Amino acid sequence: MKGSPVKLGIVVVLAVVGIITLATAFDSGVPTAAVGAVATPPPATPGTTRPPKPQPSPDVGQGVRVGVYNGTRQTGEAAIVASKLEKQGYVVAEVLNTVDPMKTTIVYYVKPVDEAAAQALASSQFTGATVESVPDGITVKDAAGNQVAPIKSAQLLVLVGDDYLSQ
Repeated sequence: MKGSPVKLGIVVVLAVVGIITLATAFDSGVPTAAVGAVATPPPATPGTTRPPKPQPSPDVGQGVRVGVYNGTRQTGEAAIVASKLEKQGYVVAEVLNTVDPMKTTIVYYVKPVDEAAAQALASSQFTGATVESVPDGITVKDAAGNQVAPIKSAQLLVLVGDDYLSQ
């Protein structure tokens, strides 16, 4: 009976069964993965939705160049808005008046790549503002009252309307 292959086989089988039994009895319910394995989420079942992936929150105004133009009947409103934006990291490139008074605030983006920045600025600072691509021929007033095109180096143009005064 010494060293019989049958006995050795039985011992091995019993050891394996014992290990499996113990592992099952003490299973914590937490799935384990092999080293280097990549976990994949289970497929969604019909009628359920997965939560949205969290998006990084960029520093919205950091370094964005903005022209601020007063379209209200309130003197100095563009300077007040410009100061507020500078404190949030925007780079104010120009502060002037619009040619015509405006009822609502508009945030224009100069290039399509800046549309998201315009949307972020409008939603964070100007309740109810519209966001649009800058139209050709837009003019503002300089200090002498002359009609001039807005500064070319700005990425966004904020035309502050009367609606901003009630915010």
